[in-house]
Amino acid sequence: AESHVFPYSRRPGTKADTMEGQVDQHTKHQRAKRMTEVCHETRKAYLKSCIGKEYTVLFERETEPNFYIGHAPNYITVKVPRADASHSLRRELKKVLIVSSDDEFCYGRFI
Repeated sequence: AESHVFPYSRRPGTKADTMEGQVDQHTKHQRAKRMTEVCHETRKAYLKSCIGKEYTVLFERETEPNFYIGHAPNYITVKVPRADASHSLRRELKKVLIVSSDDEFCYGRFI
């Protein structure tokens, strides 16, 4: 669900530097930009497809006021509201129902 896109950079002295069919900088950057957009939309759609599903989440930290944060077995990052701000769930596994998502995270509730 995540990707890292970057344009190829020529390196003097390498075989690739002397290959025919080199692509100009503008084209490389346009292609990388488009690929990044496609990856972003694909990730957003994937996170949305998780809504309504149950996962066992490994909680790793508490960040931002009132959220536990962890990862599901499919590597999505899950945020769950904290009912008790003094209690930590670090290194604990808990069942979570995914109820919503945005561009970066799935949001769930304990079940």
